[in-house]
Amino acid sequence: MKAAQIIAPRRFEIVEIEKPHISKDIHDRLLIKLEQASICGSDIPFFMNHFAGGYPLPAGFPVHECIGMVAASTSNRFKEGDMVLSLPDYSCGLN
Repeated sequence: MKAAQIIAPRRFEIVEIEKPHISKDIHDRLLIKLEQASICGSDIPFFMNHFAGGYPLPAGFPVHECIGMVAASTSNRFKEGDMVLSLPDYSCGLN
């Protein structure tokens, strides 16, 4: 599947990564097909090179505010096709 990866200050490219697997044994997990993403103020240092790490950053990092369609679900609350606002447990919303 495709993901955005920050490769240098103010630069990203689209890369191929392995599609995450949603285990049927773990409840309340969703795989979201991204439609829109928002850059939070806490993400800006990663785009502007105001942090101690180096490039490239891990694919999908650091964005954590996304809108998309549920592509797979082990949740009783959300089903495939539902539109959701996604706030991932970790900051990898662009994959």
